[in-house]
Amino acid sequence: MSAALAAILTACGAPETSDSVETPAPSTDTATAETDVAPTEAIDLVRLYTLDCGELVADQTPFGSEGEYAGQTADMVVTCFLIRHPNGDLVWDAGLPDMISLLPNGQDIPGGKLMVPVTLQSQLTDLGVPPEEVEYFAFSHSHFDHVGNANLFAETTILTQQAEVDFMFGAGVESGVVFAELVEPMRDSNIVTFEGDYDVFGDGSVTIVPATGHTPGHAVLRLDLKNSGVVWLSGDLYHFVQSRTEQIVPAFNFSKPDTLAAMAAIEARIEADNGRLVIQHVPDHRAELPALPGYLD
Repeated sequence: MSAALAAILTACGAPETSDSVETPAPSTDTATAETDVAPTEAIDLVRLYTLDCGELVADQTPFGSEGEYAGQTADMVVTCFLIRHPNGDLVWDAGLPDMISLLPNGQDIPGGKLMVPVTLQSQLTDLGVPPEEVEYFAFSHSHFDHVGNANLFAETTILTQQAEVDFMFGAGVESGVVFAELVEPMRDSNIVTFEGDYDVFGDGSVTIVPATGHTPGHAVLRLDLKNSGVVWLSGDLYHFVQSRTEQIVPAFNFSKPDTLAAMAAIEARIEADNGRLVIQHVPDHRAELPALPGYLD
């Protein structure tokens, strides 16, 4: 793993306030979330809600393995999703830690910054689905910007590949790629593991698809929506549009050959589906999705 990414992980692990901020107050949306819960709504079609799980400015260099992004700076978003199904709710990825929202100027990192303008907890609560009522939590992989709020779902059924469980409680933490304090809340959770495709609700509408390479158990999510067609959520299979068009593999990926194989396999399935791929870190891709409380169905 690159020194630049290590710095990002280290900075995120324990955000600290600046000297000018003595006692950060909770954001307005967080306070509202505790007192104003929307009523639960009956769902007849699968819905995809897009959640703002933070923003990230970082040195782009390590996101290539052959100097493709050398010296560039990337403006990225961190996107999570709520999938509402008649038989339950699934949260896909858990973003940057909500506690960063308490820092008025965000969390500085070497060469960049982490920001959380609105908390994941408040967005779910405003939709009438507070974290404690979510039936399933699945994450593409265990890097800090995808499990930052995993603690909110410690009592939820967690879905992931066995390879990712082994990684996040073993070599991932030992190497510093995974932050123990972010994944430990899941250690005693009800974790359902699988190999190969996992059909969450048994009807083909929401499927977790392995895409190994970024981490040993990395996955993407396939949604078959009645009115919007097939939508694929990228996890970190790609970070940028150029990463997809040029098949660029980050230097910090667990396995470059596995990543390239996963890219080829997923692209073939997207083409077969006539599907749409949402790259979760691309600002334009998030902006093209309906803003809350809107959704795709």
